[in-house]
Amino acid sequence: MNGEYSNTIDIKGIKVLTSEELKNADSLLGSMFEKDNEGINNNYPILYWQNKKALD
Repeated sequence: MNGEYSNTIDIKGIKVLTSEELKNADSLLGSMFEKDNEGINNNYPILYWQNKKALD
C-alpha cells in the first residue's frame, strides 16, 4: 500500500446472513442465547435471561 489508505476489507470466512437467518441464529450463538418468542427484540435472538419465563 505504500502509505495509501484502502477501504478494502478481507472478508474470507465471513458468512453474510439474511434477516430471516439471523432471527433463527440462536443455536449458532451458544447457550447464552435463545429464540425471541415474545417479540421483545423483533424476533432476533435474545439473552436467555431476557426471556420472561426465566424471570418467573
